Amino acid sequence: MRTIICACLLWALPAWSQSVAFSDIMNNALKENKPVVISFSGSDWCLPCMRMHKEIFDTDRFRQATTSFGFYNADFPRRKKNMVPDAVRAVNDSLAARFNPEGKFPFTVVISPGGKLIHSWEGFPDSGIESFYTTLQTIRNDYGK
Repeated sequence: MRTIICACLLWALPAWSQSVAFSDIMNNALKENKPVVISFSGSDWCLPCMRMHKEIFDTDRFRQATTSFGFYNADFPRRKKNMVPDAVRAVNDSLAARFNPEGKFPFTVVISPGGKLIHSWEGFPDSGIESFYTTLQTIRNDYGK
């Protein structure tokens, strides 16, 4: 029963599942030479984060537009029942120290497979969702040139 539930969760949120270790995502990015999108979010307290995931990240349009990216959700929930395991929290804290030291939420970055910052967005994109997609497409098209 537990396997079925996990499989359903992975299917529903394939891009942002934390069941895949960040190190595995980066190893895959290195192997496939693709950038990685990291979303810094507060899934149970940050309304703009929730909106961003609902209106952008958890859409078929986003998944189709970003097939050549890796994904990781560095989530920082506040409610005890939503806390991530200590090992995941340590990775998220390390990523935040490196790419989001001011603790902005939501905050999205694109990094190279080697961990170099390529682009970042603070908050929900005020330039519009289409501009967000266009920037990701430009990064994908220009990456590796």
